[in-house]
Amino acid sequence: MSKARGRPLDKDRIKRDKLLELAFQEFSEHDFKNVSIRKLAADVGVSDSLFIHHFGSKQKLWYEVVDTLIEREFKSLIAQYKQLSMPTESFDLLRENIAELFRLAKLRPAMFRLFFRELNSDSERADYLKRKYLHPYLLLFDAAIELCIKRGDIKPLNPLTLHTLLLGSINILINPGLLKPGLNFADEQQDLDSVVAEELVDTIFNGATSART
Repeated sequence: MSKARGRPLDKDRIKRDKLLELAFQEFSEHDFKNVSIRKLAADVGVSDSLFIHHFGSKQKLWYEVVDTLIEREFKSLIAQYKQLSMPTESFDLLRENIAELFRLAKLRPAMFRLFFRELNSDSERADYLKRKYLHPYLLLFDAAIELCIKRGDIKPLNPLTLHTLLLGSINILINPGLLKPGLNFADEQQDLDSVVAEELVDTIFNGATSART
């Protein structure tokens, strides 16, 4: 009597997913030119030829890492902004979206480190991140700010001022050691955990002055 055939374990898929995760960590911690394909293949237990079969090149691997592990997070953030057409809730939705962005930066700092590391380079990868992720997000962000200004929820502000506050805050959240040189990883994590996303958003919109009656 022959055994019933079940669905075979897709070992190639498991290795591919593991390779993507390892590559994600490498690209977030090192410049693109310093990431070793041979090391990645060895770490996941595949040959260089199998790596080439799956990804073709280091450049193609980078694109797949970005579109697999970053795209889903940005899709969620952008979907929230598309709800801002409801005028009675626009300000609260804007605040919540920014708070969610900060929470995401604390939860997945490696993702944003990869993002900022590449944006600081003059490469087609930086152009890709700007075109596919950063610019669409900031366009929706600016539209949401404009809507809140028209409704009188916030005072008129230069979009570049808010971009600086937004991106600068994220950069500090993922690299707290920038403010305190010499911190080890444990110290950085402790400082990072002490920053509350909602408090950061409240400070951006309301300033640091005490409430007055």
